Amino acid sequence: MTFEDDDVPAKTTTATGSTALENANPKPSHSSDNLNVDFGDTDMMSKGDGFDKISPPENDKKRVVRVALLTDVLSPKKDWVHFVTNKGPFRCNSERDAKGLVIKKANSEKKLENDDRQKAQLSVVVLALWYKNADPMTGKYLRKKDRDGNEYVDPIEWELGWVKLSRSGYRRVSQLIQEDQKPHEFDMIISHKDSGIGFDYSVISSKARFRQNAELLEEVLDAAAKFKDGVKLTEKLGKKVSELEFAAVLSGNPVSAAADATVDDVSDL
Repeated sequence: MTFEDDDVPAKTTTATGSTALENANPKPSHSSDNLNVDFGDTDMMSKGDGFDKISPPENDKKRVVRVALLTDVLSPKKDWVHFVTNKGPFRCNSERDAKGLVIKKANSEKKLENDDRQKAQLSVVVLALWYKNADPMTGKYLRKKDRDGNEYVDPIEWELGWVKLSRSGYRRVSQLIQEDQKPHEFDMIISHKDSGIGFDYSVISSKARFRQNAELLEEVLDAAAKFKDGVKLTEKLGKKVSELEFAAVLSGNPVSAAADATVDDVSDL
């Protein structure tokens, strides 16, 4: 399978990676602290913990993102998740078999089983590299010419993050993998569906572009090593709380309300 940008050489200039994930606890601010900041500080520009979800912008349905999955660094994580209105994602407490069929439904979750928006849905999260400076409309690295007429493309700018897949998204990405190919070996683009609801996934290069540069590959794998324990990626599936705590969430009470409750109190929370 041949793609338009497979044979375009990437410059060997070291790419600018941004993996701003620092776990140090900040000290309380005092007048003697150094409060200076420089423009361009990647820690300042990152949202949350700096390990962000990679997806096309919601405010422009024509834009795409180009990614490479890093399944050779860390296996994808899956779980059944409730997306609770105004509360966010919570991992399901019901017991399921290998196919995801419920063996024992958690009492606190029974009220959601007929709610299409909040009932448990399969969710998959994958460690990935985002090509920050790929063309936002096509996902390609466009050919350019220098003053001497030599063809080149810009050096890769990248950032590590994670991709969320629904069951249908997981199925679609699985279908992209060719025989004798592994998920981390190609680049794909994520785009909005024509309907505006959900995402499409397609291969843009049969070979992951960043892996064609040995120096860049080493840099990326070194940066990704901090995620190998799977803790940060697993957190992106959603909050994991007890059945009592989840009952408190559904009732609108603070989670702390479950602290003094017993199993018999679940239906009252």
